[in-house]
Amino acid sequence: MIQESGVVIKVEGSTAWVETQRKTACDSCSAKRGCGNAVIAKVVGQKRSIVQVDTSDTLVAGEDVILGMNESALVKGSFAIYIVPLLLMMLFAISGEYLGGIYLAPENEFFTIITAAIGLFFGFVWLKRFNKKNRCNTLYQPVILRKGRL
Repeated sequence: MIQESGVVIKVEGSTAWVETQRKTACDSCSAKRGCGNAVIAKVVGQKRSIVQVDTSDTLVAGEDVILGMNESALVKGSFAIYIVPLLLMMLFAISGEYLGGIYLAPENEFFTIITAAIGLFFGFVWLKRFNKKNRCNTLYQPVILRKGRL
């Protein structure tokens, strides 16, 4: 279970909105200022996310909580978001390159670019359906593990 601390900002019935702060790996790295990731983190700043959580606990705004999420759900979700659209784009681009070489001029890269864009589009369509199908799936929902800080 992956854990993250947050602060309850609003409670309505059995639903709480929890604000978490995204962290960079810079805090645990020995190079700290010597890499590009630290520079980007300074420019972008600390981002905050608001997560909706169903709970049976009685919570009040301003209370610290520990959120948890299933590790396998995080891996599956990351795979769906990042890998599937890119894989479809690459498969369509490779097939476009092959078919373009057979039916069009072998040097015609425009057909490859168009088929890659079509593949990326289908990847995003698949991702939208995946998101709609799993929106209410409890595996992908964060849960409140306990009150307090990490």
